Amino acid sequence: NNWGPRASLAWAPFHSDRTLLRAGFGIFYNRVLLRSFGDFAGKTGLRFVDLRTGEDVLKLFPGLSAADVNQFLSALFPRILPNNADVYGAATPPEDTRRIAPDLRISYSEQASLGVEREIRRGMVVEASYQFNRGIKLWRDHNINAPIPPAGGLTRYLLDQTFSLKLDSTTYSNVRFDLGTNTSVPAPNGGIIKAPITLGLNAPSQISNSSTSRFVRLLWAAVKPLRPFPDLFGIDQLESSGSSVYHGMTLSVSQRATPRISFRASYTLSKLMEDTFINTSTPQDEFNYRPEWSLGNTDQRHRFIFQGVFEIPKVKLTMVPVVMFASGRPFTIGNGGSDRNLSDRATDRPNLIRQLSSPPTLVSLPGNQSSLDPKMYFSPATIGSSGNLGRNIGIGPAQRQINLAISRNFRFKERVNMRPQIEFFNVFNNAVFFVNGFVDVNDSDFLQPRAARKARVVQLSLRLDF
Repeated sequence: NNWGPRASLAWAPFHSDRTLLRAGFGIFYNRVLLRSFGDFAGKTGLRFVDLRTGEDVLKLFPGLSAADVNQFLSALFPRILPNNADVYGAATPPEDTRRIAPDLRISYSEQASLGVEREIRRGMVVEASYQFNRGIKLWRDHNINAPIPPAGGLTRYLLDQTFSLKLDSTTYSNVRFDLGTNTSVPAPNGGIIKAPITLGLNAPSQISNSSTSRFVRLLWAAVKPLRPFPDLFGIDQLESSGSSVYHGMTLSVSQRATPRISFRASYTLSKLMEDTFINTSTPQDEFNYRPEWSLGNTDQRHRFIFQGVFEIPKVKLTMVPVVMFASGRPFTIGNGGSDRNLSDRATDRPNLIRQLSSPPTLVSLPGNQSSLDPKMYFSPATIGSSGNLGRNIGIGPAQRQINLAISRNFRFKERVNMRPQIEFFNVFNNAVFFVNGFVDVNDSDFLQPRAARKARVVQLSLRLDF
């Protein structure tokens, strides 16, 4: 049912034919992303037989002796097990798995354009055009086994109860949570620990040592009953629920000044909004996609391009310069890869605790300190809740690129031509920094550039026509 109609119109409304109106509309379907589809489909219904211990082996072969089990476990891989009910019954599903949404659709876009072109004098044409692009059914990753927040939210759920939680062979029978910062959990003793334990939901974002690791595991155990499938952790579902909208206006002028000199200059003012940017994008809150609607990762508000063709008759050289200037692209400020809202995904963003006067931007050079102190503006969300900071609120550095191509044509016979060419990309070897879409609020080099476009590249080529 992927029907993609397309229509276009070109109309010269005046007898002079110096003015032309263009319009078009079409529906365009994306290709099937086989890598993503296969990755998710391959793990749907997947089950494992744990051959590291004898427990699953005895389920498969209950008559084996201890010596036989050890011999089985020490055999060389791979082991081919029969595909029957006994093996399936002994196998267990992985804690984290993937599946494909039953209603998954191929992503598509509705594209439309409207423009007017006018020759204002011989050899000079100006054009104004509008472009619209709406992305529909965009693919995204959704954890369908995240703990479902009860009335009042996960934080209130954790604060209002006394929990009896089991970690491995130890039961902590008197666990409570408050708004403090304590993460200390007594070491397991293989029995029951009855002493009261109070853990803080405003613990630091960086949780790494063995004590705080038990703290995280107790949090997971506390919200386990809220999962649709309590015995599993994340279940990534590939679904087609994302969307995007692009609006752009382009003004351009092209001029053929002489038979040997021509140029084209264009300026684009545009805006891209989206709630997912790649087919495995994961939202901060699995139950609220609205905060994900923001400037797109590839949004560039302003973009100017100049391209010329200059032929130098005395030396028979052709020079083609290309100059590009563009606004910076947005980036997201993250919370150190921590899972504050207990959704199993480390895509959380911090709370904004002080109003920003302007969007955060990168400093000009690596090593320079940003005037924006993250501790004054951002703080981790209380565990069980999501940060209020939106996605893609930062703006990366402006982009620029100057390229040059020089070529010369040699004609040996009427039908034999050879054109050697040398191309310079980033002619002046400028350091052009950019952001890869994500900045960690806890990094010591917060808002400092970490990546740059390629340095100068020189490329030689030879074209032969015969």
